[in-house]
Amino acid sequence: MSRSATTFILMLLCACGTGAPPPVVQAPQAPIEVAPAPAAPQAPAQLEPVEAPGDLIMHLRWLRPAATLEAIEQLLGPNAIPADDVVSLMFEQLDGAEGVDHERLRDAIALDVPADVIAVSVDPEGLPLVVASVGLRSVKAGLAAFEGEVRRGDGTWLAYGPETLGREPPPETPADVDPFDVDAEDAEPDVPPTCIIAPALGPSSARIVCSADGDAAKQLATFAARNVAAMPSTTDDFRIDFSLGRWTKQLAQEVDEGWPAFRDEALTEQEVGNAKLAAVLRRVGDDVVRASSGMLAELDRVTVAASVGDRGLDLALELGMSGRRSFLSRMLADAAAHDGPPPAMMTRLPSDFSSAQFGRTGARNVVTPGLKAVRDVLAAVLDAQKIGSPSDRMAWLALLRATAADHIPYVSATGAFKPPATGSPSGQNWWLFGIEQPSGPSVDWFRDAVRAYNRPAVRQLVRDMLDAAAANNLPRVTMVPVAPPFEARIVVDLPKALTTPSAGGAPSAGGVPSRYELLVLADGDRTWTGVSSDGAALRQLMLKLPASSTGSPGTAATQRIRAVLAGRDVTRVSVTSVGGIVQEMDPFLTILTQALGAAGPPWWTPGALPHGGVDPILTVVDASGGDHPAVRMSLEIPRSALEDFGFLSKQVGQALSSAFGGGLSAPVPPLPGAPPTTP
Repeated sequence: MSRSATTFILMLLCACGTGAPPPVVQAPQAPIEVAPAPAAPQAPAQLEPVEAPGDLIMHLRWLRPAATLEAIEQLLGPNAIPADDVVSLMFEQLDGAEGVDHERLRDAIALDVPADVIAVSVDPEGLPLVVASVGLRSVKAGLAAFEGEVRRGDGTWLAYGPETLGREPPPETPADVDPFDVDAEDAEPDVPPTCIIAPALGPSSARIVCSADGDAAKQLATFAARNVAAMPSTTDDFRIDFSLGRWTKQLAQEVDEGWPAFRDEALTEQEVGNAKLAAVLRRVGDDVVRASSGMLAELDRVTVAASVGDRGLDLALELGMSGRRSFLSRMLADAAAHDGPPPAMMTRLPSDFSSAQFGRTGARNVVTPGLKAVRDVLAAVLDAQKIGSPSDRMAWLALLRATAADHIPYVSATGAFKPPATGSPSGQNWWLFGIEQPSGPSVDWFRDAVRAYNRPAVRQLVRDMLDAAAANNLPRVTMVPVAPPFEARIVVDLPKALTTPSAGGAPSAGGVPSRYELLVLADGDRTWTGVSSDGAALRQLMLKLPASSTGSPGTAATQRIRAVLAGRDVTRVSVTSVGGIVQEMDPFLTILTQALGAAGPPWWTPGALPHGGVDPILTVVDASGGDHPAVRMSLEIPRSALEDFGFLSKQVGQALSSAFGGGLSAPVPPLPGAPPTTP
């Protein structure tokens, strides 16, 4: 069996536990005499499921462990996730464990069938029982790996645990002992896990069920081997389902019951130091706790799923609600009612963008209460600390307002201007935001923001908090005249203390531009906002955005999005690429490599990547309504992007290792029975 298989079973044997504190190990007793077990029969052809011992509240299923590990190695290269590195974290408990034949255990494990971890709630007032379950080639093969197995009355075998090692079951940990205080003088060694072998239903004839809690293993062994093992499998390689309804309702109740006492003790004038601020915090705190407990009470299920293979990596997170009265439920139902395809603005984006997204704004009645709460708290803090004059505070707080109408489509995109023909570095990225509404609200907000920033109180605040040098080095922000169709132009000049610019505001040797421009363009009932360090190039780029322009519409990248999203009405979508991410991080990477003293050409340019970093990485958010609103968030990374990521990670590792003298790696202990490795 491969080392990957060994890694998996070792992780299960020593890392699967319950939420209960670990028990204290008693001193070894005289060995228990165990009668030799009869030859282990194969599982009967027909096995009946058993009655569930409680509510199944968590189920993690790894569909094909061996295939997943093989796929990861194919994508990221051999030893991309070295088995020895994982085992070194778990190896201490089982290294040289008595009563286990590691070689036979490796041979008995079947990693071509699903592996499961389950949590079952038996006592509503207590912690759940947690066990892990792995397929075996047969009962006989599994028992051959253990020396002290004990036949149990329910047709299973106690294969490993304190009893098989000649020890009495350990007592419960005293309530006054902190189980997480590893530095305590009286800390005891970890209790050996308990493992039970049982005939099974499903794709394997036997399962080994393990837990750090012996009672959990004994209570759940048959249920895990029959009921859980026979559950239908999905197409996801990895999936974990949480049934949270009862637990979240209980937690919501505890939050509601515990908040008043905390509020009355902590949010008083004596503790806060200001009566008005204390009153605001109490009122806003009541609203926040009420909204939070409402969301908890309706949070019913959570699912996480992942698949890796020839397509690449697919990840998904899904939240399901039991009603639609809470803030989150109403927001999801509202978003689902306005799902749709990409807006027409997507066809106007530049053809060479590196990342883009589209979505729709939410309802104001959902956003406004949150903005009001933040504004109230901030106003009370500014007033209590006497920061600025009343007019200063009014100007700053006025910026906390919604500028978009309900359910308005919007798009955004990022990219970089091509370097000049001389081949000198550009480092000048651009960012665009478009929204299907007139430019008035946006222009008014930017004008108010510039005025609020340039109030003398801002510089005085920085001087009081830091020093005069920091206040003098604040970026200079000005709003300057601009010709139609542009409605606003804002220039941000970085001080020389932050950058050493070359002529014309171009990037310095450190890759940091000294000037940025923001432009707002009116396009009928549509508004475009752009930001870049190259103002002239940004103006030319934005003049091609309106539908009335003669410039070529951006189609290359938008067609790529449409091919992926054909026929799908979704809440929000964003698309990027490895090349796009690297492009946007170019200034940071330039500074980092210079700081590390690295030499040579930049290895992070898209052209240096194995696949050019061009294939799209897609993120989709899709809400659903009805009586039980839900939201699904998925991430799709193609195989080529994973291989580009693998290349980048190796380059970063080599750069860091070189900068720190190659001292970043350390030897790890070998696998059981394997020859020592030489670093």
